[in-house]
Amino acid sequence: MASDENQFTQCFRGGKSKGICCCLCTTIILMVIILLLISLTSLNYDEFGIAYNRLSKSIDDEVYEEGRHFLSIPSLFIIYKRTVQSISWGKDSRITCYSSEGLELTMEIKVQFQITKDKLLNIFHRFGKEEQYINFLHNFIKYNIINQCGNFYAQQYYFNRSVIEKNLESNMKTLANINDLGSEIILLQLIAVSHPGEYNSINEDKQKLLQDRLKFIRQREEQINKEITEYLKIEKTIEILMIDSYGQANSTVIVAQKMAEAETNKWRTRQIVFGKYRDQPGELISFLKYFMIRSKDNLIQKFD
Repeated sequence: MASDENQFTQCFRGGKSKGICCCLCTTIILMVIILLLISLTSLNYDEFGIAYNRLSKSIDDEVYEEGRHFLSIPSLFIIYKRTVQSISWGKDSRITCYSSEGLELTMEIKVQFQITKDKLLNIFHRFGKEEQYINFLHNFIKYNIINQCGNFYAQQYYFNRSVIEKNLESNMKTLANINDLGSEIILLQLIAVSHPGEYNSINEDKQKLLQDRLKFIRQREEQINKEITEYLKIEKTIEILMIDSYGQANSTVIVAQKMAEAETNKWRTRQIVFGKYRDQPGELISFLKYFMIRSKDNLIQKFD
């Protein structure tokens, strides 16, 4: 390294020929650096790139993604978006088509799609740059929507738009795969559908009647639920009262059973005493005499 620096210094300190040699070397080095800087090309996070050689009119068999890449000097990147993109038909560019019964409709539609990396080289060979490819997609989607429009009646577009939207989206995804478009259909939105004026007014009246009917049904259901709730409350109250009555009845029965048992014991005692006196007449006579004397004394005390 030191020897190279010495030679470079001697070159400038030497004669005229050595000075020219050093200038040429310096110029070549600068040119190499400049060419390297020119060849360094970058892609953003949302871009795919295909390296195209302007001299040979050919491309590399590789799809480049975000980052810095070295390309040959006559080459450049043909760029495609790698993120989700949209194609829209708004108020100023609505799609006009006809329903199954032949009624003219105008639709606002938005379609989201995303280019598939594995299909990008095929897209370039078939359509060229991204702008041309998107123009093709625009016409392809519009043509197929017009064709599918006649699969539904005008009334369905008014009352079942979400069902039609899903059907259109599903069919569009299938067609994209069949025709190998190189992009995935992410979403299809049927934003608005316009019918002729008279048809719109009729449908608005019908829609109002349907809303009133739904409102009446909801109110009726609320009333039924309220009555069911009241009935359940009453049923619960009756059940509680029955439980209380049953408890009181059980208490009464228990008291009656205890009283009956007491009376039974009382009469059992009397039977025992009566049997005793029956078997021993002398004791019975003594008891009766005692009872009569006591009764007589009580009577005399009463009159006194």
